[in-house]
Amino acid sequence: MHVFIHFNAYDILNYLVSVKRLLKPNGIFYFDACSLGEQTMPVFREHAQMYGSNPENIRGFLNYNHPDTIGKLVKEAGLQLSSESQLSDKGWMKVVTSKSAAAKLRVVPR
Repeated sequence: MHVFIHFNAYDILNYLVSVKRLLKPNGIFYFDACSLGEQTMPVFREHAQMYGSNPENIRGFLNYNHPDTIGKLVKEAGLQLSSESQLSDKGWMKVVTSKSAAAKLRVVPR
């Protein structure tokens, strides 16, 4: 919790690929994310002011990802988006993903 809200789309994809590798079939993974909306606008304004005076600290600020982007990243990583997910353009999002029971480990020959 409170980690993926700081990630850009590249970070999210790379972490989800690792999550898929570690999850057992039917395993679930929950993370939060945020979009730029009415719920997050006060934090955005605060961070915008801090960024204006100290832009090198951007990695600690929130990253705002569109709900469609989150869904596409979950799919790109080979995970499934659960119906329990709450993707929203209003601000805070809860994302529940799972690894299919049919997912097979890929063995790389030596």
